[in-house]
Amino acid sequence: MMAESLWREIAGEPRPLATRCTECTRTAFPPASRCRFCGSRNVNQVELAAHAIVEAVSLMGTVLVVHARTTDGVVLLGQAEPAGLVRVGHAVRFRPTGHHMRFELDE
Repeated sequence: MMAESLWREIAGEPRPLATRCTECTRTAFPPASRCRFCGSRNVNQVELAAHAIVEAVSLMGTVLVVHARTTDGVVLLGQAEPAGLVRVGHAVRFRPTGHHMRFELDE
């Protein structure tokens, strides 16, 4: 799956895309043709919120990777910018660039 299919511009703001299962009602990222929880093929593509709260951070070489939970309750992984300032509990905004999942501080 190409990274561009992981998000869509809505009203000028990039929004992550996910799938919501009509059987078990759970939402999963990245989008898939089957529910990763119950296996149902009855899934619909949905847009997630662009805002999230950092739940964990990991340093991978010089790149800070965050686990950020959207206000929809879905956890996304991506690079944090600026790396030296993002901490657990910070509000971030989804800001992908090219083929990269990125988050920046939400001010």
